[in-house]
Amino acid sequence: MNNMSSMWGDNKEKSDTNQQATWNVEAFVQAAQDMNPALDWKEVVHELDNSEFLLKDRKGLKLLWQGLILGLGQETFPMDRMYRRWRNAEGQFSFFQQVLNCCDIVCLTDYVHRPVLIDALKAPPEEDNRNISNWKSLDLIETLLYLSETPYFKDELFIFPSANCPDLLILGLIQTSRVINPLHQELLSSMIPVFLGNHPNSAIVFHLAWHSQYQSSTIRNIIMHAMADWYVRGDGDQSRLSRILDVAQDLKALSVLLNVTPFQFVIDLACLASRREYLKLDKWLTDKVRDHGESFVEACVSFLTRRSPQIMGGSVKEENLPKSALPSETLATTIGFLHSLAPSISQELSEKILTMVANCPAVLNKNRLPPPGVVKTSQGLQSVLSSSAINTSTNSSLDPLVNLSSSVSV
Repeated sequence: MNNMSSMWGDNKEKSDTNQQATWNVEAFVQAAQDMNPALDWKEVVHELDNSEFLLKDRKGLKLLWQGLILGLGQETFPMDRMYRRWRNAEGQFSFFQQVLNCCDIVCLTDYVHRPVLIDALKAPPEEDNRNISNWKSLDLIETLLYLSETPYFKDELFIFPSANCPDLLILGLIQTSRVINPLHQELLSSMIPVFLGNHPNSAIVFHLAWHSQYQSSTIRNIIMHAMADWYVRGDGDQSRLSRILDVAQDLKALSVLLNVTPFQFVIDLACLASRREYLKLDKWLTDKVRDHGESFVEACVSFLTRRSPQIMGGSVKEENLPKSALPSETLATTIGFLHSLAPSISQELSEKILTMVANCPAVLNKNRLPPPGVVKTSQGLQSVLSSSAINTSTNSSLDPLVNLSSSVSV
């Protein structure tokens, strides 16, 4: 069978073209069987894992496949021999690379395979699309993930499923029991934004991923950090934040999501959650300062500077203002909380907070729109920062932080 390597190439180039064109596969298979009537064609498939095997193009795959199918006769093609770990990883990758480009020659789901479970999908993938059908094989996905750890792999193979059947691919990625490697993580992260958008299978995909049977903790972390990254890349788009909050509520995952980083994301998310009455903002801020100390206080100051730059005083050009202004109640609550911490933190940070406190009434007067029939007055808005808003309410919730200097790193 060694001569068969000329069918798929042995590092020769143009000379192989003429040779391949003259191959009579039927005659070759018959000759092989005449020479060795006991020839086990499943063993032939097994022995493809050798240093000579490398499929270069469609023609090589077609010749190889015709020969093996003829040789096997009525026997089922042993696709498990192709999915196992090969010594010749380059040859194995070349096989799947050609198969995925030539689904009219080989469709993996025509042979024994472990299927990706898709019964729960509201909108299942196309049944008659053979390019998509290949990705219904969990064995294929696991084999490619393994091959991604070799120097021969090209991640361009995942471009098609990511674009055409992301729901099928992500279900395969969460149903594998393999340890999550860098490509696995990258694929999961890159597809989360697809389902944060308008996809018919978004709800069920998030549910299945969040409650994954395998490596649930790792997958949840990937999902949460992908959400945070999607929001940050959206330049503070509040519609993205609202979508993330909706998904978090559906998954009953808000409290977990509010523990990720970056702080800028979770502070923004907590502010929106408080406006929907999912949490009490002052208590949440208190807990965060206990856990993270002055680094979180600094993040709060940075957050207010970004979301309401006028709070630092001076004029701000309209084009430099955030697209969505921070609601007055949220602004007042956060500044009131920070004001109560000013004596216990570094001087530089304390001065920034005091500047915010000084500018807050003017900013609130400018931003807040009164209810119909109510006249906006400076005194009314000043009450937001009165002793009841800053000293009584906030300090009572911060009694354990009286000696903050002992727990806050300066």
